Amino acid sequence: FAPLRGPAASLASRFCATAPAWAPMTRAYSLDKFKDKEAVEERMYFNKEDEKLLRGLLSKMKAQAEVKDIDRSHADKERSALVNIVGKYNVSNADIENLLDWRHRSDF
Repeated sequence: FAPLRGPAASLASRFCATAPAWAPMTRAYSLDKFKDKEAVEERMYFNKEDEKLLRGLLSKMKAQAEVKDIDRSHADKERSALVNIVGKYNVSNADIENLLDWRHRSDF
């Protein structure tokens, strides 16, 4: 295409330079609406992901609490077994606790 010259060029430039007044507003409104929808969907997605992670954390905490109960009963059994062994020597409770601590240490 050859460039326009003269009155046709000025008329063409005016026609091309002006756009209907409603065009940018409609486009901006639809973009805002799309961005809002996108933001809502993003929040929903991350809320679901957070919920999954929190449920997993809760199940781990429950399992850990059960293990602590088992460990506590194991510690009680261990203590009573030690008392059965050294009870005839009149060992104090502090010494029994020290023996149990020594048994579980690994720094020697």
